[in-house]
Amino acid sequence: MSVASATTAGPVDPKDTTDAVTELEREVVRLRSENEVIRCRADRYQALFEALPVSVQVVDRDGLIVEVNPFHLAKMGNGRTSPTDYRGQPIVGRPSIVASGLANRYAATLAGHPFQVNEAWFPALSGGGNGYFNVRGVPLKEGEVVVGAIFISEDVTEPRKAKDELVVHKETLEQLVEARTASLREALENVKTLRGLVPICASCKKIRDPKGYWSQLEAYLSSHSDLEFTHGFCPECVDRLYPKRDPGEESGNEE
Repeated sequence: MSVASATTAGPVDPKDTTDAVTELEREVVRLRSENEVIRCRADRYQALFEALPVSVQVVDRDGLIVEVNPFHLAKMGNGRTSPTDYRGQPIVGRPSIVASGLANRYAATLAGHPFQVNEAWFPALSGGGNGYFNVRGVPLKEGEVVVGAIFISEDVTEPRKAKDELVVHKETLEQLVEARTASLREALENVKTLRGLVPICASCKKIRDPKGYWSQLEAYLSSHSDLEFTHGFCPECVDRLYPKRDPGEESGNEE
């Protein structure tokens, strides 16, 4: 600035300078307050992230893993992995994701399509072993632009095993019931019951069957039931048939 220009501008009003400084101080206070709010929110989110009882993986827009929570390290990693084993790795290429058959679902989430799969089988976890997990993928957006994604996995291995055992027990119980029912049905089929009116001769006591044949009472009952007969004489018949018998002789002997 030339001397002429400075002279033309004239002296600076001290009041204007004071007002500008005051406004700047207010802006600094406001920014510090906002930063404190953001820091408190970040601390709360970090505490929540670390305390969640589910596996959480956060990726950027390129699908590279940004962060994993402690629960993921404990369950999916079985305590044998650390955050550095994941950070910067493409999530769709993780062996455990590929082995689960969900790689395409993970890739679709990065394209803006959320998904949820219950009881997904992971045959090869990052830290070894296997398990069943409910998996959910959620795109992270700024407006309409996908800037990343979050993947949540809930370990449901024990409930799934319990359900499988319940199915086995149910099938076993059904087999036992079926076998018992068959046994009872067979037993019932072997039970012979006489019902209804039976034509019987008033003189000789023979019985007429449905085909018109006359049979001795014993024969008829034997063929229509599980009865078996033994033969003897009642006292009246003994007296009638053997009037000269020895009085001490037993009269009810079976033949």
